[in-house]
Amino acid sequence: AAYRTTWQRLVRLADEAGNPNLQATLILMGWTLEPGASALADYYAGPEYIDVLAWDLHNLQWKKGTYKNPAENFPKVIAVSQAEGKPFGIAETPLLGGDTGALRVAWLRGTIEVLSQAGALFIAYVRLDWPHAGIDNRLHDEPSRAVWREFCSGPDAPLCGPLALI
Repeated sequence: AAYRTTWQRLVRLADEAGNPNLQATLILMGWTLEPGASALADYYAGPEYIDVLAWDLHNLQWKKGTYKNPAENFPKVIAVSQAEGKPFGIAETPLLGGDTGALRVAWLRGTIEVLSQAGALFIAYVRLDWPHAGIDNRLHDEPSRAVWREFCSGPDAPLCGPLALI
């Protein structure tokens, strides 16, 4: 309750600032939509306070050396966002490891297609080098960098930073 009340207060302050570019964006982990999780119910301040739903959604198949099909990875977050009548974005993706690039290119293309068709406002690809965990999400290969660069510079691309790497 205190968390939701804080959101309501922050939104009132943002409204008082009079900046139409400020968007109250709630970011949740994709796993919070799994059966038994209650994060949306617990933390969603309500449609009058939250403008955008954003999701951290990782490819948890990386330990098996593969990628979850984007057509299977994103539907829950898209459906929940649409059911709430809210635009959405992907605040963090993916979690990968060890790929030389061939699988990553296909995964990037599929992710871009699924999320673009669903109208994602933004997509942030997480560039993470975490050696002690065996994770290296950096786009080492030029084909992957080219796919992401093309997407971010396209006329219909959602918001991207330079290579949208954080």
